[in-house]
Amino acid sequence: MTHNRVDFERLHLQFIEEGKEHCGIIVVPQKTAYAIAQRVSILVNTLPIESVNNQDNFTARLSR
Repeated sequence: MTHNRVDFERLHLQFIEEGKEHCGIIVVPQKTAYAIAQRVSILVNTLPIESVNNQDNFTARLSR
């Protein structure tokens, strides 16, 4: 989990181009710890773990 969207999007694309795998990246906006926990909770309760591998997920897209 990171706030650093730019660098991690670049790394994600680099991994994909090189045919490498990763366990997934969760990018969160700089919000309060409570707001981050809510959004991450939505993500982990919505997606099966298998679908997170090699994904670049931005939790700002998730809201209640």
